[in-house]
Amino acid sequence: MNQVMNLEKDTKAIEQLIAEGTVLWGQVTRVGNDHERGMSYMFVALRGDELPHRYPCIVYRDEADAEFRSGHLLYLVGHRVPVTVIGIDKEHQRLIGSRKRAQERNKVDMLQDLASGKEMEGTILNFVSYGAYVEVNGVVGLLKNTDYSIDFSEIRESHNVGDVLTVKCKEVTNEGKIFWMLPKKTHREKPIDWNIEPDTALLGTVQNICSFANGVGIFVRIAPGLDALCTIPQNVEVEVGTRVSVHITSIEPAAETYMPPRVKGRIMRVI
Repeated sequence: MNQVMNLEKDTKAIEQLIAEGTVLWGQVTRVGNDHERGMSYMFVALRGDELPHRYPCIVYRDEADAEFRSGHLLYLVGHRVPVTVIGIDKEHQRLIGSRKRAQERNKVDMLQDLASGKEMEGTILNFVSYGAYVEVNGVVGLLKNTDYSIDFSEIRESHNVGDVLTVKCKEVTNEGKIFWMLPKKTHREKPIDWNIEPDTALLGTVQNICSFANGVGIFVRIAPGLDALCTIPQNVEVEVGTRVSVHITSIEPAAETYMPPRVKGRIMRVI
């Protein structure tokens, strides 16, 4: 029986899956751009006993992720994802799916585990400057570097995309965003290799901007795993990712060998 006949035959069963919001799982096989819609998409090869036959399932960008509402989908190629079927495209003989709705449904099912602080296995999806996005049962949350280690080390220093971590929920915001934490924070096993002296100037990248009681502090990455806390001169605007030159004013070695030294400096100019 050909695919067209199967789709016609299976319409009732597929409509039942749509009505129940059944969560299926499949692998992202490819991504692309629909120029008519002005939107990217991904194809998912669905698996599951609930689906009568295997049909191609397209997931458009606006239904691709409950956490990231924009950006490319390349990082999901080859990744196993949850999907709910939301429509049937008979013209192109394929299903229309939503990873976002599957994630939201899985999140509801996980609320008790999230609230209880249950330890769960999660997979690293991608890295950002302040941590990594970790997926548990299809649900994506942020693991900050500060909730991973006690010494400000970054997750990417020790892990790669696809690595599995044991995490638990630290917080679910009013907007439904999840923040993970390690049940027991880690730290570097080897000291940071640094060779910086006071009263020298070097280049760095702004990592974070924080407000303190006595003003604004700018954390500038000056070496792998090493930030300098800087003041900023007047009439200079910076943001995260800005390249700057820094004058190092003081360095205070840490008490523990695995901790970075406390470096202070002053931003001289934007590069």
